[in-house]
Amino acid sequence: MFLLKDYRIGYTGIQAMYITGIGTRLLATIDAYPFGFVLEFDPNDKIEAPELDITSFFNNYKCSDYNLNFGIPVLERNNVFSCDYRSKEEIIKSASSNKK
Repeated sequence: MFLLKDYRIGYTGIQAMYITGIGTRLLATIDAYPFGFVLEFDPNDKIEAPELDITSFFNNYKCSDYNLNFGIPVLERNNVFSCDYRSKEEIIKSASSNKK
């Protein structure tokens, strides 16, 4: 889970992402301002992701059991690829350097 920096509503559908040394991730992203969610099928614990992992909240706790304080990261979503949180400037810079 994460907070969206800018207004955005969208759903990526199921996507596959290959990570060298780890393998393939099967996931989907839901952008429903102000929240964003990454749904991962068969998650891999080796991956350090910037999003807040809320899976254990549902598996281990009852809402009435605890007062939880945690930070939710604020991330940008500027394209259709799941888990790509680059700013518009970073995307433009990457695109122009790849043209060279």
